[in-house]
Amino acid sequence: MEGKGTMNISRRDFLRLSLGLSIIPSLNNFLIKDSEAEPAIPNSPSVLVMVFDGADYRTIMTYPQLFPNLHSLYLTRLDCGGASCTKPGCVQLLTGLEYTQSKVYDNKLFQPVSLTKTPFYKLALDRPYYCQMLILSKFTHTGDILNRPWRQVGDWAKAGGMDYYRSPMTNPAFTLEQTNSYFIQACTQFTHPGLLICHWAEPDETGHDTGMDSSEYLEKLITLDALIPTAIDLVQPDVLIVTSDHGFDNPGAHGHGCAPNAFLASNLPLKEGCIRRDVGYTLHTLLGLSIHLPADPKGYQPWLHGKSIFVEN
Repeated sequence: MEGKGTMNISRRDFLRLSLGLSIIPSLNNFLIKDSEAEPAIPNSPSVLVMVFDGADYRTIMTYPQLFPNLHSLYLTRLDCGGASCTKPGCVQLLTGLEYTQSKVYDNKLFQPVSLTKTPFYKLALDRPYYCQMLILSKFTHTGDILNRPWRQVGDWAKAGGMDYYRSPMTNPAFTLEQTNSYFIQACTQFTHPGLLICHWAEPDETGHDTGMDSSEYLEKLITLDALIPTAIDLVQPDVLIVTSDHGFDNPGAHGHGCAPNAFLASNLPLKEGCIRRDVGYTLHTLLGLSIHLPADPKGYQPWLHGKSIFVEN
């Protein structure tokens, strides 16, 4: 345990110093894990969601000494619950929509998600005082150009619907360094109450090049793990959710055709057996938003079918 704490400090401090930020204390004051305190979520919570594309649960559990900040949180496996690719994965994670509700089935069969079905639009209508920030790092799979899934959300955000929004305008994806820069910028502008979501293209991009659990793949994930204390220090969220959209097929694999082993971490106790859509569902319930979707032309009003990812008191 002493060794894990030492590595945590050195990597975290190195990252903060490289960003021109001061060194901060450990996560102990933020986490309720292993304490007797009951989680208390305010009526208007500030929520921070960090999505590490392609981060496999098995990697995090195999090398706990490399990812001390994730292991300081409540940590469990998140089942992809279907297509293990980024387009439907991120849509499910961030909206809670089923494939049939979003019309995003896989990376090749999709259409833009209806803005009015998303928690972002609902939050702007129901709680316009909320700060909303969104960073999506992949041009191809989380982009808003042409008819990609995030087209309507992106157009609305860029027209003033959000307080901060970044998405690649051209290929390739944002690099890890670019996303970190945008993320730190958003964190420093964040106001309470608010919702800040950031999606990183790593370690997925590197995994495709060098394979799951390669030294390069691990290094990207180590860097992301080291960013967690910085994010907490700058944002001071009531609720932190760190997750991934999918894993990889197997250690050494360069693809994720069947890769259901995503992960889920939080400062609050987590249920076992959650699937991707449960994260988006939980965002709705945390923020006090309706789980009902717009009615169809015949008057039928569908709803989200997920469950909360958190253990109920």
